[in-house]
Amino acid sequence: MGEVLVIDTLWNSRKAGGTIFGMHTEAKQNTCSLGVDVGGSAVKAALVDTFGMAICHSKRPTRVSGQEAFLGELVDLVGEMTRHAARKGLAVSAIGIGVPGLVRDNCIIDGINNLPFLLGSSLPGLLASHFDCPVSVDNDAFYMASAESRYGAASGATDVLFLTVGTGIGGAVMLDGRFYRGGRGFGAEMGHMLVQCDEQEGRYRTFESLASTSALVARYRHLTGDPRATGECLVQAYLAGMSHAREVMEWHFQHLSAGIASLVNIFNPHLVVLGGGIAEAGDFYVDQVKQRVLTMAIKETIDGVSLVGTRLGNLAGCIGAAYSASLASRPRTAVHSI
Repeated sequence: MGEVLVIDTLWNSRKAGGTIFGMHTEAKQNTCSLGVDVGGSAVKAALVDTFGMAICHSKRPTRVSGQEAFLGELVDLVGEMTRHAARKGLAVSAIGIGVPGLVRDNCIIDGINNLPFLLGSSLPGLLASHFDCPVSVDNDAFYMASAESRYGAASGATDVLFLTVGTGIGGAVMLDGRFYRGGRGFGAEMGHMLVQCDEQEGRYRTFESLASTSALVARYRHLTGDPRATGECLVQAYLAGMSHAREVMEWHFQHLSAGIASLVNIFNPHLVVLGGGIAEAGDFYVDQVKQRVLTMAIKETIDGVSLVGTRLGNLAGCIGAAYSASLASRPRTAVHSI
């Protein structure tokens, strides 16, 4: 069973009355929402209050052996978090689950290559017998963007590109203060941009197949001959100046920056927010990408654009999922014509 990590200092400051993201928190709260962020390597969960702050959080390895094992771990994780909420005198009013794929009406319909057993699944339906509050599902990058736009690095911004770099690459686009999701709700699948054509093999390479953390680690393992090398080992070796690590990180920075520069040329945003596990490795990561994007993008489109890391860190997806689930669970007020 995964450990639930309680952020007691935040909880105590909230009970005493404090200011969090510019909002006064003296009002008594007895409900919260639960956000779950399903990744290819880990599942994160956080209890989130009505002001967008994580009360506590937990992280477990993703069970990739099949749907039954995955759902069993998910039910166990959500159950532990709801019990933890109860111990703090809180009731979970809604659950939001972010997944790396295309979602329609809470059903995963495509793009979940790392967890293929979830294709066609409706997680709310599968979890309905376990929990007595509404469950909603959406794209994980959209949830990250929702949190960062409301509470984080993009608060107050109107034209923003959001990217998450992990097992794959996810994205979201905000134009003129509204999220753009395309004509059928599946827009901003940035990781699936076709960026390279291999004429000899007759196939195309996607942005995420070249610039994701998975691609980076796979290249490092091939170069070092170490099949157990991890992203953490790679970052440590890079910071220590090891030649193989420097080589593959340079390769990664170039491919990631080229994709971001192309997106900047298309959308001309005010801001680019970069998230994902590896983006949390240190300021050097965002700085290296920023330097390259500045030289690759068209001068007029990149002029005045800021490229920053997430303010909410690796809990952004959970916070966005919880916030969106809370909104979706509220009863809609009828509007009558006069």
